[in-house]
Amino acid sequence: MNQHKTNVALIFILILVNVFLAFNLLDAYKETQILPDSLISEAKENLVSHGITFDESIIDKKYNTKTVYKYSSGITFAEEMKENAKYTHPHLLSAIAYLSSQSEKDAENNIKYFDVPDGTSVSITGKDGNLTASAIITGNTGFEYTDVSFSSLVVVTEIKNSLSNIPESNEKIRLHKEISGFFKDVYGTRINARCVSLSELDGGRLYTCLVTVDGDDINDMPICFYVKNGKIQHINGNIFFVTPKAEYSAKLIDGINILYSISEFTDKPCEVLAQKHEYSTVKLENGEIYIFPVWRLKCDIDGQTFTPVFNALTGEYVFSTK
Repeated sequence: MNQHKTNVALIFILILVNVFLAFNLLDAYKETQILPDSLISEAKENLVSHGITFDESIIDKKYNTKTVYKYSSGITFAEEMKENAKYTHPHLLSAIAYLSSQSEKDAENNIKYFDVPDGTSVSITGKDGNLTASAIITGNTGFEYTDVSFSSLVVVTEIKNSLSNIPESNEKIRLHKEISGFFKDVYGTRINARCVSLSELDGGRLYTCLVTVDGDDINDMPICFYVKNGKIQHINGNIFFVTPKAEYSAKLIDGINILYSISEFTDKPCEVLAQKHEYSTVKLENGEIYIFPVWRLKCDIDGQTFTPVFNALTGEYVFSTK
């Protein structure tokens, strides 16, 4: 009886020891995933000598790993699209199926393709043979969709302005359920959109968005949706016609070391106001596109605000906006 109690006590003690060790290992693991405060303090003093200042609260302290993607969707002619769209542009078919409330099989049968100077024009008919919508595909990601009920030149003009001047915004603006449904139905969960601007326009709502991958903006893939009477009537911007392929995962330059890249952008005193992860794209000579992680910094230089973007894998300066 006493031996049984002793064994139970020993087992209980071993469980406590294992739990204690597990928590210690977890704490040690967490420490390896976060920039030490001592490193941040030392870097802050060093960066001051380079004219770079910041508040420690804006620093992303995590060591992050992101996926690099490759996207390939060749430009094809109308005759080829008719035969091969389900292989070369499968998400075009699923997008049109969703927007026209058809099955993908019906959409495939009810689409006609025409060559136009800048790409391929698409006409979509219903089961009765009447025209329900049209679309234009340009380049690797350009997409413009127009429902037969849409006719507003005011909206077209506003979309053109929005696409050429995407606002800087971290505000969380809820997407219309039809837009959320569009991305879920066409892409699943990895590819989505974030609304950066919403305006009431001509009896409907205009959502200016950025396409996202893994929750991060793709800063050079804007897209606008016009929703009226609960229906997406017009789309203009960028979508993926095939799913981007994950090439590899890589550790990013951390939130402190990326600040040393600012010297590539400016040699003037710079106060860093914010930083965040995004994705950018680069087109290769063979037409393929790489989608790679970047850091976007918000900086105050001589009283003016700039947002330089740096390659998060190499630290190379990519571009900036005011």
